[in-house]
Amino acid sequence: MTTEPPPRFAVALSFPGEVRARAEPIAQRLADELGRERVLYDRFHEAELALLNLDIHLQALYHDHAELIVIFLCKDYDSKDWCRLEWRAIRDLIKQRQRHIFLLRLDDAIIPGVYSIDGYIDLRNKTDDEVAALILQRSSQHNRTTHDLALRQHVFSHAGTVPDGRTEILTAKLTGSLHHARRTKDLSVSLVTKEAGIHHILLINNTRRKAPIGYKLEIKQL
Repeated sequence: MTTEPPPRFAVALSFPGEVRARAEPIAQRLADELGRERVLYDRFHEAELALLNLDIHLQALYHDHAELIVIFLCKDYDSKDWCRLEWRAIRDLIKQRQRHIFLLRLDDAIIPGVYSIDGYIDLRNKTDDEVAALILQRSSQHNRTTHDLALRQHVFSHAGTVPDGRTEILTAKLTGSLHHARRTKDLSVSLVTKEAGIHHILLINNTRRKAPIGYKLEIKQL
């Protein structure tokens, strides 16, 4: 089974400079647990962020390279240019997969796109250690969910050849159930028998030529 590498950052922080005094100790506690390279906090990556077209690069980091985005919501958030740029990428993630977003509130400011139905952590009654622990807990939950989903969706992969005009039985050890039958010009694939955790798959070479037919079989459990 092949899996994609994890995103570059386990946690990305989005906040206005006015609340840096609160964000920085939390970022440091996250770095102590995850490593500075796994936390997107501007002072951990100053050399990388000193570049032209930073707006495009920053949006890509938040949108495509972070597992969990932590947002410090406050009265200054919506008025800051860089926060608005990050928020644009974050809004698209909210549309696609809401579990990637973790909201923190420092006050009751109204932020376009955030509603009363959205859960958050109130920083006014939490210490930095408590907030960092909650972020790490959420990050761990997200990682387990992603890993479990990958295991469920991509269970078995096999490649080989079928001799000309012959059949081959492939035994796959799987959990759950499999129902699959497919026929192409040269090859048909069908489930023959199913036992507890084991599936026997029939591959039939439909051609009459002597050359064997190559195949790559991937079985997914949804």
